Amino acid sequence: MSADGQLLATKGSNGPRLWETTTGRSLTTPQGDIDGVWRVALSADGQLLAGGFGDGTVCMWDTRNGRQLTTLYGHSGAIWSVALSADGRLVASGGGDGTVRIRETHASRGGASAWAELVKLEGHAGPVWRVGLSADGKLVASGGRDGAVRLWDTNTGRLLATLHGHTGGVFGVALCADGHFLASSGDDGTVRLWNTSTAGELATLRGRPGVVWAVALSADGDVVASGSFDGVLQVWEHTPTAPLSEWRPMVTIQGHTGSVQALAMSADSQLLVSGGTDGAVRIWDPKIGTCLRTLQAPGRCEQLDITGLTGVTDAQRAALIALGAVQRS
Repeated sequence: MSADGQLLATKGSNGPRLWETTTGRSLTTPQGDIDGVWRVALSADGQLLAGGFGDGTVCMWDTRNGRQLTTLYGHSGAIWSVALSADGRLVASGGGDGTVRIRETHASRGGASAWAELVKLEGHAGPVWRVGLSADGKLVASGGRDGAVRLWDTNTGRLLATLHGHTGGVFGVALCADGHFLASSGDDGTVRLWNTSTAGELATLRGRPGVVWAVALSADGDVVASGSFDGVLQVWEHTPTAPLSEWRPMVTIQGHTGSVQALAMSADSQLLVSGGTDGAVRIWDPKIGTCLRTLQAPGRCEQLDITGLTGVTDAQRAALIALGAVQRS
């Protein structure tokens, strides 16, 4: 999501898409071959989109016109996560090859030659499922199948800390704007809050049973949200006068009919966005749990009339209808 909460990037079965959150209007669709996109990230100003592909590449687009700026190579496994610094100067990617790669550009929305690899980070024993960047791009956090959360200096590639606590894989990682606080979630059903300066765990939050697929943290680090396998979102807050170990449940939100696997929060904490396996993207008021808008991308075959179509099986016909095709009686 852009810093002002006005623009949102999503990835669905029909590829990446840009949305206007206030109206729910679908905007520019990135150009090129977008079928293999697994993960997306949007810059703070909403002008740069990063997409991670199953073939290990990362593509960058200018959202104002959908133009593809460059394709970045290097990973030998699928891209499970991408993240952008606030100014769009750095892009981090976490791959199935167990590495995190940081790329940098010095040009304003530059071309292919403007991007270069800054550092390759190695240390995870298995795929890296989530990466997060601090707003200034100085700190990157990564989590993966090995259950550890790692903190790295993006300039030097130095491993700053390894955070142990999760008893299963780490699926969610989120940093507050200044990078002082980190939230992580995982296979063990917990959300954990960390102080990145001391590498100490501040709190363990437990809510829904089962996997917590996604986590989001407010810019000031005082609100954290989680998305679970059962489609439920939970939101907690920390009040400035309370110890950092104390987090108060704010609201439990239901609405998705499938697992919630992606979360984003606006910089002012006024909007929470969730994406689920039910194909819906929902925009919430995280304080009271009200659904403000539901975004549903049109299917690939939206409004395609297949009445009288021959030469297809019943299963193929059902698949076309699931993608938006229409069969008139």
